[in-house]
Amino acid sequence: MHSLKTYSRQQVVAVVSRSQAKADRVAAEWGIPQAYGQVEEMLARPDIDAVYIATPHNHHFPDGMQALKAGKHVLIEKPFALNLGERA
Repeated sequence: MHSLKTYSRQQVVAVVSRSQAKADRVAAEWGIPQAYGQVEEMLARPDIDAVYIATPHNHHFPDGMQALKAGKHVLIEKPFALNLGERA
């Protein structure tokens, strides 16, 4: 988060966690205006163009595909997939 907020021109407007309390805590700590406990809520926002996915490895593929299907640009930590069955 530090690098995104310090060294890039992107504006971080939302954070998502599977726990609303954790999302709220991270948003408060980093000055992020919106916090979500459900990724679908964030992906439904038309004003969000891109998402950065830094979930555990086993969530990369489903989270990444969900964001792509919602029409978002995606930057994802590697690996994107865990096996050949998850190739896009």
